[in-house]
Amino acid sequence: MLSKIQTIRRGVLRVCDSVVDNNGVSIPTLVGQTSQVDVISQNGYRYRSGFWERVLNSPQVIETIKNRDMLGMTEHPTEDEAFLKTPYNLASLVVLDAWVENGNPFATFGLLNNEQGNLLKALIDVGHKPGVSTRGLGSFSKDQVSDYVDESNYMFITWDIVRSPNFADLKMDKVTDSLRNTKVFQELTQMYALRDSVDENYSKSGLEYDIDLAIKALTSIKNKLLQHE
Repeated sequence: MLSKIQTIRRGVLRVCDSVVDNNGVSIPTLVGQTSQVDVISQNGYRYRSGFWERVLNSPQVIETIKNRDMLGMTEHPTEDEAFLKTPYNLASLVVLDAWVENGNPFATFGLLNNEQGNLLKALIDVGHKPGVSTRGLGSFSKDQVSDYVDESNYMFITWDIVRSPNFADLKMDKVTDSLRNTKVFQELTQMYALRDSVDENYSKSGLEYDIDLAIKALTSIKNKLLQHE
């Protein structure tokens, strides 16, 4: 029998610029790490390495996020029906994207323009640092380290914003702009690639061209920062 698994973590979510969807709707977003692997929670269990790659690469999870059907709440629901499927009248966020970095899950949440979503936005705008919690169904196994969530018998439902953390209490930073999936971020990574690839065999004309691109990228970053001063 599967049990409710609610893993809470005060993470590194950041308030970012709004994104505009295909319908022209502006959505305020939160971006950050949503859980940890190989860290024993206060409840005595952990997610093992490879857990989140398996979960977030599931075709069902990918399709649910793509269809914007992964809705989260403010605090976990107490009713079983709501736990399995977030009611529309209780939703405060929609998961826009999810990915894995160094084994840990990250996500982009869109805050809904309703009472629940606007309450979260108002709290974060004044510097509140919310926790994020994983909502799912599964079972536990045990190894020589601790109990762990069995990745072969787990159903991921969504993430919720919650008050009390279960994992380490890590601070979150408020920012005014997200670099992930932006042209600026791509330009920065290209500059690092340029730094690592230049040697005595690098063509002079190619180097001049890439330096020019780097200057333009830095100018673009400077202008974006000045816009938010």
